[in-house]
Amino acid sequence: MKSIFAYITLSVARNVEGLVTATNVSTQPRFRMEINRSMGVLELFENQEPADAVYNFARLHGLDVSQRGDILDNICLSLSCTRKQALLWSTAVDVDNEAHELFQLYEGEEAADAVHEFVSRHKLADEFRAAIMKKACAVVECKRLEPVIYTKTVNNEQGKQLGILTILKGVEPIDAIDQFVQSIGIEASDRNATRNQLFNLVCSSIECNRSKPLVYRKSVNDENGQNIGELEILEGEEVLDRVDTFLGTLNSNFDKAAFMRLILADACTNERVKCTESYE
Repeated sequence: MKSIFAYITLSVARNVEGLVTATNVSTQPRFRMEINRSMGVLELFENQEPADAVYNFARLHGLDVSQRGDILDNICLSLSCTRKQALLWSTAVDVDNEAHELFQLYEGEEAADAVHEFVSRHKLADEFRAAIMKKACAVVECKRLEPVIYTKTVNNEQGKQLGILTILKGVEPIDAIDQFVQSIGIEASDRNATRNQLFNLVCSSIECNRSKPLVYRKSVNDENGQNIGELEILEGEEVLDRVDTFLGTLNSNFDKAAFMRLILADACTNERVKCTESYE
């Protein structure tokens, strides 16, 4: 396949006083590469990381990851490259009254994970995480708002990979484990044992608040359409008992009989929900 490059020229910029921008990047290029005649010349300036310049050039000209990698590899033969991932966004964060720390988000990182690591490392409150995420997601694409707090590759006894268990912040571990076990295609008779094994492993590393997974959830609105709560049923809980407890927490005047029939008709279609009692 014909190379994307036309030719490479290298020039060293003179240090001319005053030719420095607010980002400490000289206005005189230290390196020039002509990619091809239609795209023109890629220029790198003093104190500019090659990965960042190549990333911006590639986005401007619609180059794919492979082409971008080829360009960067060629540049790094002539110049010092400290990283291969482009810096997408950065901001200074006041970690206390006197100190600032620079948060940096690089290509290939999910913002939620990078922000979580930064906030945890500096022992900052959740308000910092929310504030940084709001700014970051206005600049880069955020695929999710919650960070991964646990991940593990799970193999069977023969060493074959079954999948990757991922648990996000705010998700009860047993719910993530249960969903994972249901999705990896193991025999139904082996699911409980696998789930218990993973539960013990996960809960030795992160906090777990319950051992039974959620098998049913329904948002409940009053007669005016206002949300008044979430009905949740755990594995092994009898529907009627759980609904009765839920109704006891409400101040609204509910038609208990009608609500019971509605939930039974809905929840009992789920084979994992326990519906052994009838409502009269």
